[in-house]
Amino acid sequence: MESHETVTDFCIKDKQTLDQQLNEAVEMAIERALPERKGVLVTRHNASRFSVTVTTEVPFGLIYEHDHSARPPL
Repeated sequence: MESHETVTDFCIKDKQTLDQQLNEAVEMAIERALPERKGVLVTRHNASRFSVTVTTEVPFGLIYEHDHSARPPL
């Protein structure tokens, strides 16, 4: 059974904001993932929107990245 919890979903305004927010979100996600033995998924939805999720879809101890920003519109 898959289980996931979004830690944060945010939009950025510049590169410095991106680095800071992603680092904080990933650190928070790691803290939540470790006791539950889950992994962390970082998703780029478009040029400015990101989400960080704790999930069983990613193996324990790993961080995966998905970039959906380059996909053509449906």
